Amino acid sequence: GALSKVLRGGQQTIDRFRPIIACEHEQDDAPALMEEWDYRCVLVLPVHNLWICVPKEKWWRYKWLATAHDGRGPPRPPASFPDEEP
Repeated sequence: GALSKVLRGGQQTIDRFRPIIACEHEQDDAPALMEEWDYRCVLVLPVHNLWICVPKEKWWRYKWLATAHDGRGPPRPPASFPDEEP
């Protein structure tokens, strides 16, 4: 609940600077608001519900996040995005 309020409170700054955002989000899907704002989000630390969200225009630099592994259990398959070119 609080994540949307925090993001909306910082919306002007996020729109202007397009930062990489780390956030706790307890859903199975990426934070909807971040996707609406053209961010790609990857669950990098499931045990803590930690998501890293990267602006789509910067994704090429941070693609390695899609294969991030926290060292617990078998590696997850890389995150995929429907609009991403192979």
